[in-house]
Amino acid sequence: MDQTLWGTLSAVARVRADHPAVIFGERTLSYAQLLNRASRASAVLSSLGVRAGDRVAFLAAHVPRREQVNEEADTGDDAEHRR
Repeated sequence: MDQTLWGTLSAVARVRADHPAVIFGERTLSYAQLLNRASRASAVLSSLGVRAGDRVAFLAAHVPRREQVNEEADTGDDAEHRR
């Protein structure tokens, strides 16, 4: 089994796809949805030149901004990157 975060998430998503992975207030993400978001984020980072072994930090001061990032990941919209 792949001992990375990605490998663990992928393995759990295969067997518990519809089960809740993240619960925040009224919002719930299943393992399948979380894996999909992680895959999209990975694709964006890769397109920006991030490679295996590179370090990436995500800093969000407020939860609403984090939610906006999640919505952008769902729609593929990257308003901050275009600015």
